[in-house]
Amino acid sequence: VAGRERSPEELMRGVGPAEPLLSPWFPALHALEEYDVFLSYRPDSDAGFAERLFDCQQAETLYSGADAGRRPRVFLDKHRIAAGSSVAGAAVTALVGDGPGAVAMLVGYDAWLRIGEVSGLTVDAVVDHRDQLDPVGRGVSVYLPRTKTGRHQAVCISDPAVAALLVAWKDAVRDVAGPGARP
Repeated sequence: VAGRERSPEELMRGVGPAEPLLSPWFPALHALEEYDVFLSYRPDSDAGFAERLFDCQQAETLYSGADAGRRPRVFLDKHRIAAGSSVAGAAVTALVGDGPGAVAMLVGYDAWLRIGEVSGLTVDAVVDHRDQLDPVGRGVSVYLPRTKTGRHQAVCISDPAVAALLVAWKDAVRDVAGPGARP
């Protein structure tokens, strides 16, 4: 049925024998099967505007067609994705043996990277400046040669645990496959 919320059991369907063990990790997401509006935004500068736009869209009604009179189904990640679901998804991915996939999920979620940006990461793209004295440049960054918004973009990893995991991945891959390697 279009527009109804899916249960955790439905979201986990197809995972296989691990399904009963993993379903507690996935709380009800208030996810719908389809949406009329998908709000995409830059979290550092447009989050407030996206939230207000979500509220306005939720208050409107559709005016034409078979759906006239109903409220639009609006997707905004804050309201449709449960907190911690990226960690749970990464844990499941790691449990089934895909460590690099789990790291990619966490890095992509933390740094708001697109799948093409995450899949193109090399060990050379990860720069560790956690020991830098100047707090302005301290941390772990990922340098992306090409993005949707331009060339040669730098992105900071904000979660220290994800940053440490990314550096550990970088070191492990570099030691096995050399510089420029991909997982």
